[in-house]
Amino acid sequence: MRATVCITSSRRTLQLYPEDQTSRRFDHSGRLRHSLWPDRFGRYDRQSVELIPIDQRAPHIFIWQEPPRSMVTGADDQTCIAPVGYLLAYWYGRFHNLIKETD
Repeated sequence: MRATVCITSSRRTLQLYPEDQTSRRFDHSGRLRHSLWPDRFGRYDRQSVELIPIDQRAPHIFIWQEPPRSMVTGADDQTCIAPVGYLLAYWYGRFHNLIKETD
C-alpha cells in the first residue's frame, strides 16, 4: 500500500515538473508558514513548514538535491537550466517499470 502511494506521488511530481526551465526566482516567504527549525546551515526563517511543489520551485540542474522547503529559490537571470533531475527520475522509473511510456 505504502509503495503504491509513493509511486503515485512520484508520478505526480514528474507531471508537475515545469517544461520551462528558464531560471527564475520564487519567493514564498510572505505566503507560507516559516519553520521554527534552522536549515542545514543553521539559518532561521528560510524553510517552510509545508513542502513546496516542484512546479513552484526555481529550476535547478539537479532539483532533487535542493531542499523542498526553501522559501526563496532561484534568480531572474534568464539562464536556461538543463532538466537533468527530471530525466534521471523519468528514465529510472521507466527502467524499473514504475512509469509506462503512456504515463
